Amino acid sequence: KVQLLLKYRCKQIYYPLPFDHAFYAAACNYPSDLVFAHDLPALKTAVSLAKEWEAKIVYDLHELYYEQKVFSNYQKQIMRSIESEYINQCDYLFTVNESFAEQLRAKYSCSEVGILYNAIDPPADFNYTNNKRLLSDHFKLSSDKLILLFQGGLSRNRNLENMVLSMKYVNDSRIVLILMGNGELREKLKRIVHKYNLDEKVLFKEAVPQEELLYWTSSADAGIIPY
Repeated sequence: KVQLLLKYRCKQIYYPLPFDHAFYAAACNYPSDLVFAHDLPALKTAVSLAKEWEAKIVYDLHELYYEQKVFSNYQKQIMRSIESEYINQCDYLFTVNESFAEQLRAKYSCSEVGILYNAIDPPADFNYTNNKRLLSDHFKLSSDKLILLFQGGLSRNRNLENMVLSMKYVNDSRIVLILMGNGELREKLKRIVHKYNLDEKVLFKEAVPQEELLYWTSSADAGIIPY
């Protein structure tokens, strides 16, 4: 812990934004006209560099960073204070959806917040009706099955264990949960499936290339994000 404190020049081991010095050291020799802060951990450094270089600042909020489950109330309080101090020093803000933007306007009196959705336009030849059986055929499911799809990394702090376990209480035999993705929790989730005899209710699919993802997604009946 002491080595981490020294490396990142932090006063407390539980300080939630420890990379200010590391970011500054990596960027200070590259003066620019525009500084782009990707999420809250980079905001303070971005403002400091922009002042040195007399540059503009863009703040890209991927999420409401301090609302993540992994942070304590004390850490969240620190992060809210830092964001409140620096956010209105930025020249432009944008985030991922309108509901986040509304919260930013209300919380920080930001007059303008842009929206950039984390999505792409479908290929010109895309038609979801042509792909309705993609997942079903892959798993050789009968035509009456209803597919509930989780897609993404099988990582910690995403409530995936409870999502899988919840299938124990689903009485409709038509409903199948498919987890499409890779990650550190894959084997643990499989153990949950075997422990509760959910092998016919919960299935696993390897991650697919980004250019194929939309076709696989569109063959499910519903998606689930359990965070």
